[in-house]
Amino acid sequence: MIPFVKLAIVAVALFVIAALLLPLATFFSELAISPDKVPKLFIRFRLLNRTHILLILNLSYGGSLILKDLTVRIVNKTIYFGDVSKGTYVKEVVVPIAKIRESNKEIFIRFILAGLYPIRVNVRY
Repeated sequence: MIPFVKLAIVAVALFVIAALLLPLATFFSELAISPDKVPKLFIRFRLLNRTHILLILNLSYGGSLILKDLTVRIVNKTIYFGDVSKGTYVKEVVVPIAKIRESNKEIFIRFILAGLYPIRVNVRY
């Protein structure tokens, strides 16, 4: 009876490990096969007046997994996109021009892959 219990424990452990690694494997295999599934952030701006600009953030994602709590930080402002699945999302934010000059010239995108793996990407400009 004891060998059966050991076998059952090993089987359950292998199942749990496979279930935990499956989202990572899916995400990276999708990226390797089709780069258009990478989350892409396009930023446009429009001058509103002498002191403020409008930043238009256009996020597109083509992957099959949900990116939970996707957040973008730019010019010392945090823009929350929430849970992102396949599609295009647009957010607009008004920023004082003086803040752009003072900012640390860095954008970061943060999300939780499939609710399990926190990922953060930093881009300096």
